[in-house]
Amino acid sequence: MFKNRIEAGRYLANSVPDSFITNNSLVIGIGLKGIPVSCSFAKEKKLPIDFVIAKKVPMIGKPFIAIGAVTSDGTCVLDELMLRKAGLKEEQLKNYINSIIEDLRNELIKLRGSYLPPDIRGKQIIIVDDGISTGQTMLAVIKCVKKQGADKVSVIVPASSFLGFKKIESEIDNFYALRICNDPNFAVDSLYEEERMDREKAKECINTVKMLGLTAYSLESVD
Repeated sequence: MFKNRIEAGRYLANSVPDSFITNNSLVIGIGLKGIPVSCSFAKEKKLPIDFVIAKKVPMIGKPFIAIGAVTSDGTCVLDELMLRKAGLKEEQLKNYINSIIEDLRNELIKLRGSYLPPDIRGKQIIIVDDGISTGQTMLAVIKCVKKQGADKVSVIVPASSFLGFKKIESEIDNFYALRICNDPNFAVDSLYEEERMDREKAKECINTVKMLGLTAYSLESVD
């Protein structure tokens, strides 16, 4: 167990194989809880970093059941099996998903200053998150960066469920986790003593790497 997500990022930076890092690497941090891990990792490795916000798409009326995931640039990955079980079609969810995308873009503006996707054409992308449970959100982010022209995609996390890893395995070039968990009920928050993470803490992490000149975009610090 880590004290917090910043500590987890430092630990990952000190343990990941050197072969994962090149002079063309760009770290991508995702989500409020993943941003501290990715910023800490980028700071230790002195790598440029940018951010994408992603979120699970909850079933209407059943918020604890996810039917897919979506990113701030509009990349959407839906679970076809879950849709069939619920008797839903993707077209029926268009307005609902668009409202989630709008919320994600607003969140990213507050964190980063813009929701426009990073310029990752030809980059070797390293997606760093605080952990993987179902793999739905990570899969959406992977498809997002590949759509934007990433050359190679690596995923680095402190821990992942086995099922989550298998969901993304065929979509990436490299994977590194300190731990693969076979527990189907694996919860990412169980890795951390300090579970709470809010926008203010994420903004502090982003502004720290910006002051070090590591952000891959040139915007003023977000107040």
